[in-house]
Amino acid sequence: MDYIHLTDECPIFAQIPTKFKSAALILHPFIQMPLEWEKKKKQNPFVHIYPSDEEMLELGKAISWGEVMGMSGLKTYHEVAISLLSSIGALSYKYTRQDLVNIIDNRLKPSIYFPLEDTTPVYVLEDVLSVLAKNGATTFHYSEPLLGMKGILSIEETKPLDIIELAEKELLLIDENEEFAFMNIYDSFVTLFMSTEEHIKEIIEERNWEAIVCNERTTTGWYFDSTC
Repeated sequence: MDYIHLTDECPIFAQIPTKFKSAALILHPFIQMPLEWEKKKKQNPFVHIYPSDEEMLELGKAISWGEVMGMSGLKTYHEVAISLLSSIGALSYKYTRQDLVNIIDNRLKPSIYFPLEDTTPVYVLEDVLSVLAKNGATTFHYSEPLLGMKGILSIEETKPLDIIELAEKELLLIDENEEFAFMNIYDSFVTLFMSTEEHIKEIIEERNWEAIVCNERTTTGWYFDSTC
């Protein structure tokens, strides 16, 4: 199985292999860094800084969308998603909500950073590896469409930072038994999780992920659909 280029027009289930019985969109957490780190990095107040993956692991803390909603006053995951997508220019002018971007910018606690788009966060990847090994798999296949890179890696010998280095943007990971798959989605702040098991919600709860569990109508534009 190779990387799938999903479109907003069709439901996710209509675009992924039929062997997958359940799917979810894992929400990428925000990142909080120590104030001391920010002060040391930001010598010039006008310079934009962002922590590296190594710095996130060593010094950072994942902040949930729920916590961000509590800080900002935004009411739903949909509003947070639209704010994030507006901040990177991923939405057309008709749907862009700069007001939501301003709300989060102005109300977040100091040293909290937006999640990176396109890439599964390093905080999530440790659990991704454990899910890939859930039913006894020892290796996983990866597929990167931009350069056509593919390969097989040992689950036990691979670290989260190793996965980050496999691809800058789109990337699909699937265990050797093809029971679980994870895929980055371009211009988004979610990772698609697919499973051949029916009860994906149990896996999500075990890992304490925030996620949108897909139904038959869910698209990659879920943030415009109040039923998701």
